[in-house]
Amino acid sequence: MITVRHEGPLHLFLTDQVPSYLTGWVLAESPAYVLLWDTGLGLASMEPVREVLKDVQGGRPLYIVNSHSHWDHAGGNGAFPGARLLASPLTIQAMKEHYEEERLANGRWMDREAPLVLPEPFPSLPFQLPGEGVIFPSPGHTRDSLSFYLPSQGLLLAGDNLDGPLICVEDPDLQGYIRTLEGYLTLRPRRIIASHSPDLGLEDIQEALAYLRALQEGGPVKLKDPGQARVHEMNLQFLKRG
Repeated sequence: MITVRHEGPLHLFLTDQVPSYLTGWVLAESPAYVLLWDTGLGLASMEPVREVLKDVQGGRPLYIVNSHSHWDHAGGNGAFPGARLLASPLTIQAMKEHYEEERLANGRWMDREAPLVLPEPFPSLPFQLPGEGVIFPSPGHTRDSLSFYLPSQGLLLAGDNLDGPLICVEDPDLQGYIRTLEGYLTLRPRRIIASHSPDLGLEDIQEALAYLRALQEGGPVKLKDPGQARVHEMNLQFLKRG
């Protein structure tokens, strides 16, 4: 089941279709365009988005962006034929190499139809949208991660770079991740949405930074609950392999 939350020019689509955490995607309105941030778990996941677009898009162009390559962010890429679907070149390459493998491994949680539909690469990054709003590289959770900032709304869309109960590290460049989160803090966003944690604040960025610094230094890590301990162990295993 997909829940739709309307917050003025923001429309959040949230589902518990994948066990143990929320999965979400965002439709953000600006006077000059409408942005769809990620496309969820397949074509059926995009039906509520299509319904909202009928009411709000008007004559504005629609931009669709994959924040990174993972299966739960790109399953519905084929739901909007003719729309401008964009991603970083790194994301496109990762999709070519891994999407079908990920879809097979996670198919029981995806919609029945979730074909691989490759985006076009951004002509350059950072990418300035009409009027205001910028999409920028933000390596962290993955090397190809992108983020979006809309100054007039103080809105930061962080993809999977922020998360609860603990951030998930899938790129060994911890210093790059730290730089990304430090950059988030300089923006002073008033509304922070991550793909699996839609209600975050500046304190969540600060906690993620503290965790990454402890991870980088090899010192003790403060963990609040078994959920954080489980993710931390996954992160350690990834870093050992990497």
